Formats: sequence, C-alpha cells, structure tokens
Amino acid sequence: MKKIVIIAAVYAAFFWLCKCNLPNRHNEHFNRHPESIQYSHHARCRMDCRHISEQDIKSLIESGDINYDKSELQADDCNKRFALEGKLHNERLRIIVAPCGTVDHVITCIDLDKEWSCNCEEK
Repeated sequence: MKKIVIIAAVYAAFFWLCKCNLPNRHNEHFNRHPESIQYSHHARCRMDCRHISEQDIKSLIESGDINYDKSELQADDCNKRFALEGKLHNERLRIIVAPCGTVDHVITCIDLDKEWSCNCEEK
C-alpha cells in the first residue's frame, strides 16, 4: 500500500511539473473595453455587406468567446490577432481583432453560417 502511495505521489508531481512548464495560452490578455475601436477598409466592407453594425462588433469585443485555434498570439503585442466569436441576431459571427495599446483594430468579420458574395478586395 505504501508503495502505491509513493508511486501516485511521483506521478502527480511529474504531471504538475509538466503542466507548470507549459505556456498557458488561455491566460492571454485581451482588453474587452478599449478606449476606441478602429476598422480596416476590409472590415467595413464586410460589415456593410453582412449588415453588421459597430454595436454588434462592440458586443463581440465585450463578450465574445476567444477562439484560440483561430487566433494568432505568438507575436508582439500590436501584432497579435484575436478571433472572437459569438451569436448575434441568430448568426454565428467571428471577428479578428488586433489590439494595440488602448485601441482595438478590427481586421475582418466573418459570418460562420452563411457565405456572402461581398466584393471586399483591398485596393
């Protein structure tokens, strides 16, 4: 019995040490209340095409779920990209946001349920 307890303690210590040494990407800081929100030309075009308002974007920034698989967080602060997702007006939306200081830059917005025929190529 004593041997089992020792083995269990060694395994627990090993897994605890491994877990502590792994980067925890879910602790990545995202400011949900920026001083201002700026929009790329591409984001504005997609918002117009998909009937997404600035208030919708603000709602996603404030309460959307961060999709870490679609985010790009291995960069300097102003080059990180957060993929925020949520449901608004019965549509599942994703926005890509690049926070820099007190400003959130909205790069694009995506309707996850419907393919829109928007012509939003950068000029």
